[in-house]
Amino acid sequence: MTTPSISVVMPAYNRAKYIEAAIDSVLMQTYKDFELIIVDDGSTDQTVDIIQNYSDPRIRLIKHETNKGVAATRNTGYRNALGEFIVIADSDDINLPTKFEEQVNYLDLHQDISVVGCHYQHFSNMDFLDKWEFHEDDKYIKSMRLFWNHQAPASMFRKERIEKLGLLLHDESYLAAVDSEWFSKMPNSIKFANIPKVLYLYRRHEDQFTKDGKRDSLQRNYVDKIRKEMLFKTGANPTKREVQTHYILCEFESFLENDISFEEIRKWIEKLVKANLESNFNDPSVFLQIITERFYYLCNHYNYLGIEVWDAWEKYAYRHIINYDRVMVESKIIKEKIRNKKVAIFGTLSSANFVFNKLYNLNMKVDFFIDNYWSYPNPSINNIPVYSIDILKEETIDVIIVSNTSSRKYIIKEFLNNNFPNITVLLIEDLS
Repeated sequence: MTTPSISVVMPAYNRAKYIEAAIDSVLMQTYKDFELIIVDDGSTDQTVDIIQNYSDPRIRLIKHETNKGVAATRNTGYRNALGEFIVIADSDDINLPTKFEEQVNYLDLHQDISVVGCHYQHFSNMDFLDKWEFHEDDKYIKSMRLFWNHQAPASMFRKERIEKLGLLLHDESYLAAVDSEWFSKMPNSIKFANIPKVLYLYRRHEDQFTKDGKRDSLQRNYVDKIRKEMLFKTGANPTKREVQTHYILCEFESFLENDISFEEIRKWIEKLVKANLESNFNDPSVFLQIITERFYYLCNHYNYLGIEVWDAWEKYAYRHIINYDRVMVESKIIKEKIRNKKVAIFGTLSSANFVFNKLYNLNMKVDFFIDNYWSYPNPSINNIPVYSIDILKEETIDVIIVSNTSSRKYIIKEFLNNNFPNITVLLIEDLS
């Protein structure tokens, strides 16, 4: 066998249900110059028997006598790889036919890129599920590592370039999150990219999860460890509480598990931005954009908490980074147009909270908010109820202020004027 261009490394452990489809997806690639190294990690089912049924000379089977874990299994494959490029192909997933060809072509055309992934589609035995898209830009991918791994796991990489840095092998102490661990240790000289196209199908199945959720917990613990190590590399030197605060920016739902305030989140973000600017660990402008967007999305996610959320946003030193148009509202015009009238605000995001605060500071009452997208019972913001638009068929209201700041505001205003002609409909700019 001549030296192949690509070494496909496929770790396998008790994958008898799925490995045949995974192997077939590799053998049917349009790019033919590869070897397929299947490393069996001590399987106790028919996985090895299925592999041995294949006669394709490009397949090499290496067997572990005992189960060593996915990191060690990948490392065995890497050590035995002969190709210029290495690509991981999990033993329960599907590589679409042109994946290897498109990744090799991309690396040939972009000599500065060392690692290239692609979008992938989740699927089950029943249906296609959600699609995961990964950013193409190296600076964005690296800046996102403090929050989520944004380099596709099904990546192809240049073996020699990474091996020369002593970074080829995974840390075998990691029992989960091995992709995140491997990507997190790569220096700026190793540039990442992703092809903006679905070339990989990621199978979701019951064997991936234990009944008591141990796998999910293990994965999260290792990911949190990686994030913590990277936070120290920025020079921010976070306290234990600041680490917990940062995790909220990674997983918004974790806010409910802590007693951390939005003001603490704001202060942590500003500290981290300053540290990153001084250390240049991530590209300062790209990182600032990403972390500001995450803070803004977090505020919108918990906008029902009201004043606490948006007061923290108003104090945030870099809020101008977000490109949204919020017109300043003049107090005199507000008093002239809506004094002594029943008022509703259409929308519940940051601009709605801005209008509410302005009215609140003028001792003017808001009767309710209107938003069709709240799914839980009896929602409210600042103790003001949130209703669907159907409330206008039941409640008398004099003025609706449309808080939307995009071009949709004109459509909303026209709809309200046509369907509720007795109500005065105002845009934010009508109050300036």
